Amino acid sequence: MQLSLYSIADQYREAFHHLTVSLEDEVDLSEQAKQQMIADTLADLIDDFKTKALNVAGFISNLKLELEAVKNTENRLSKRRHTLENKIQYLSDYLFVQCLKTGATSIKNDELVIAIKNNPPKVIVDNEQALPDTYKEIVQTVKIAKSAIATAIKNGVEVVGAHLESSQRLDIR
Repeated sequence: MQLSLYSIADQYREAFHHLTVSLEDEVDLSEQAKQQMIADTLADLIDDFKTKALNVAGFISNLKLELEAVKNTENRLSKRRHTLENKIQYLSDYLFVQCLKTGATSIKNDELVIAIKNNPPKVIVDNEQALPDTYKEIVQTVKIAKSAIATAIKNGVEVVGAHLESSQRLDIR
């Protein structure tokens, strides 16, 4: 029967607790003998846990490699997409200019229709300061300076509404 990593960890914790509780009542055994019994009993479970943990870490490493390959493919495809977008824009501009030069405002066949059309007028702002306030909108954004807050707290300053929090991470090399 294959146990999951969390099952092995739970078994280890339960076995350790059960052994320490049951050995408290044993007065015939020395403290060293009790410790040896605990170590012997838990050795198999910790070996199973270590093996399973290393297998999970290996799987994570493989996923990281796959992720890197996917990122590389995304970058390659992104570059290809930009190349295609630029080529489409260049050829569209070229076709537009040539149609204007020849006066051809509409060309069609059974599959395609090329037409020169007028766009709706767009607003061009020549001088922002000269515009009346009626046509201005105030947009305000707030950015929290987290690095400044961290520095202040580390220097002993109490910052209301913020605190530092430490955490742990798993490192697989």
